[in-house]
Amino acid sequence: MILVVISLGVTVFAFASNGLTSFGNSFFSLFTNAGNAVQETDVISQVSFTNTGTAGTSGVTIYIGNDGNNPTIIETVYIQSITSSAFVEQFTASPLPLTINAGLTGNVFASGFVPSHGTTYLITIATFLGNTVAYSAKYT
Repeated sequence: MILVVISLGVTVFAFASNGLTSFGNSFFSLFTNAGNAVQETDVISQVSFTNTGTAGTSGVTIYIGNDGNNPTIIETVYIQSITSSAFVEQFTASPLPLTINAGLTGNVFASGFVPSHGTTYLITIATFLGNTVAYSAKYT
C-alpha cells in the first residue's frame, strides 16, 4: 500500500512540475512578445496608386518605415474603400512577409484591384506581433 502511494505521488509530482514549467514558458513568451510589440513603431510614409486598367497589374505601392528599435515583420495588407464603405480585399502583396530592420524603409505592392478615380482608400498593414497601422489616401 505504501509503495502504491509513493508511486502515485511521484507520478503526480512529475506531471505537475512538467505542466508548471510549460505554463511558465508560455507566460514568459506572452510578456516577451508584448514588450516587443510595444517597441514596434511602423509608419506608412507614402502610397502610390497604379492603374493600368487590369486588376493583375494595377494596385498600390505602400512605403513603410520602421521607426522602432526592433525589426518588424509585415504580414498582411488590407484595403478598404472609405468612399463606398466597402471592404475591397485582403491582398496578397509582394513581398510578404516583409522584414524591415530598425531605421529602414521597405515597400509592398498590393495588386489585384483597379483604383477608382476620386475614391479614398484606407490601407491597413498588420505585423507579425499584431500591431496595425492605417493610412488613408485618395486616388486622383
